[in-house]
Amino acid sequence: MATLPDSIQFDYYYLKTSIDDNEGDMKSKRDALIKAKNICERSLGIHSSVYLEVCWSLGKSYEDAGDKVSAFEIYLSALIQSVGVYSLNDPDVKWQYNEINQKVIEWYQDNELRNTMVKHRENLSPRAMNDNGMANDKEFYIRFEYDGHSKQVVSEADALMAAASYNEAAKQYLHVAGTTHDNPIAKATLQELAAICYINTSDFQSA
Repeated sequence: MATLPDSIQFDYYYLKTSIDDNEGDMKSKRDALIKAKNICERSLGIHSSVYLEVCWSLGKSYEDAGDKVSAFEIYLSALIQSVGVYSLNDPDVKWQYNEINQKVIEWYQDNELRNTMVKHRENLSPRAMNDNGMANDKEFYIRFEYDGHSKQVVSEADALMAAASYNEAAKQYLHVAGTTHDNPIAKATLQELAAICYINTSDFQSA
């Protein structure tokens, strides 16, 4: 399988999810969705309705398994990465995007889940790498272990977000993102945290 073109590998894992679903093997389905998502991010691209569908299905898989934290991470990433596709007004994209967006807003306004997310990110160990050299998506939320100033600013932003001071929190996250040049994953994480702050503001929700 590893020697086949990525497009064929993607088709295989994409179709496998339907087979696993029919057979009730949810763990195998989730593994296939993760592989399909990684292939999109590695070579096939993320600005497509197919990528959003994979993220939506993967998030629902985690959600159905009772893992809201992992589902939230997938949904949040999908929102940011698929905003360009959503702007094209494709009806197949629009309903999935709107469903994800509504869940993210509702879940992040839940204090218990928000505090869980902050604790989850603070407790993460450095990002693990699998056998193919791909960063483990489970470790998406990382901390600035060796940069005391940035770590302090991010912690302050977390506190502001927990206190519903979303605009100030977003400014803090974006400040650190603007000075982060050697870690694209950390930069993207900070930008997405800023985005969720804007999602929580009344101006954004009424736009």
